[in-house]
Amino acid sequence: MRELRRAVEAYWYATMEDPEAAALEIRRVATAVNVLDEAVFQNAFGDTYKKHRAQDPLGKVVMGLELIRNCEEHSPVLYGDLLVGGTVFGVPMRYRGDRTRSVYRWARYADMPTDYVELEPSAPVSQKRARGEAQDAYRKEVADRPVIDTVFDAMRFFQELDPRLVADAPPAVLRWAFAETVDAEALVEVRI
Repeated sequence: MRELRRAVEAYWYATMEDPEAAALEIRRVATAVNVLDEAVFQNAFGDTYKKHRAQDPLGKVVMGLELIRNCEEHSPVLYGDLLVGGTVFGVPMRYRGDRTRSVYRWARYADMPTDYVELEPSAPVSQKRARGEAQDAYRKEVADRPVIDTVFDAMRFFQELDPRLVADAPPAVLRWAFAETVDAEALVEVRI
């Protein structure tokens, strides 16, 4: 869980860089979620856990993030549009000049490349990048949602399973606040 928290913080700061930096960090988040899901809880509680995860809306988010983890780790193609830009906030930074932070959304399932979403029926389970239930969960619980919302949903799912995973103290003070800004290029001039 500590790794997941650190990965989320790294993702938060990467949203001030560019889409590639954010995508690299969210891959790390998805991997940490997958480790908690499969190596910890599924390994410890087996079918009871899998049944609970499949019935819990937050558990379905965890299952949907499995698609991201598996595709980012195993797909032969790079999908540069996994994170879709949206709202942009200004980040006033003393001594560094102002920056912006993008609030990314996950790509729609229909927009993902074939190598991410198609399951070859004849392929052995070990070669499939995502189980059908992970694809379904992505479509229903993850696609087109703000990335950070899904990450917090996954964290909440694990913390509700085992309250010992809740951090005793919040992370260190966030280094940069944010403030809303206007994208000058998006403004349309109105003449009277």
